[in-house]
Amino acid sequence: MKIAIPLQEDYSIPKLCLVCGGENPTIPHKIRSNEIRGVAAKTSLTMTFMRCQACRDELKALNRSAAGMMTPGTLIGGAIGLLIGLGIGFAMFQASGADTSAGLVNDLIGPLCACGGSLALPGAIGGAVIGQKLWRRKLDPSTRKKLDSLSSPVKLELSAEQGWLGNVKSGVMRLDFTNDAYGTLFCQLNNGLLESIYCSKCGKEVIELDPTLGMRSWCGNVCLDCKKLYCTDCLPINLKSMPCPECSKPTTHAGEWELEKAGIISIHKTL
Repeated sequence: MKIAIPLQEDYSIPKLCLVCGGENPTIPHKIRSNEIRGVAAKTSLTMTFMRCQACRDELKALNRSAAGMMTPGTLIGGAIGLLIGLGIGFAMFQASGADTSAGLVNDLIGPLCACGGSLALPGAIGGAVIGQKLWRRKLDPSTRKKLDSLSSPVKLELSAEQGWLGNVKSGVMRLDFTNDAYGTLFCQLNNGLLESIYCSKCGKEVIELDPTLGMRSWCGNVCLDCKKLYCTDCLPINLKSMPCPECSKPTTHAGEWELEKAGIISIHKTL
């Protein structure tokens, strides 16, 4: 869920976990916006939310699992880079035509170490990246979505007009929450404006339709029982009510009243 909030001196932060919405979170989660270039200085905005210990532990467990795939990739990539570097160094030594009759080993050490070392580190980094990508590809869609929510539960973008001394005169900040319920509450507490909502299954943005009689609606279906919103790719729109993929109960058109009844959004006009 993406919302827009006018810049102000203070903001009301919900006393809930940013990720799961649980009560009594104890761990700060700081995010920083993009920088706005002004005449005299750069300006950015930093906000602090809270997350619970359970979500932090779950993220650590997933990171440990990723490290298990990255370590072999790092070792293999580093070894390949080292061997290639040694081969290049040996070839350079032979091409130089150096006299090897007195001290071949001493002559070889320099180019071999230089080439091997210069390629071992990039090889290790490349192996780690490939290992992480292979690990992520093995995850099922729900776990991959959970990982994204745990590692980056909110994104902050700043759009502001800056004064001569670097101070922000006016502007808007946009926050993109993975937890729709948290985003709705934050929107209500800070007089925010709803801009975008996303499919509960695949995470794609659900397209908003032109308002009809002043009412906002989206090209999708919503289940009032399990409180899920679906885009047309995950649940096609039909003249008949389509069953929810989660609970098999009938869904309804994604209008603003239906989405508010499901607790997905609060009713606000857009910018």
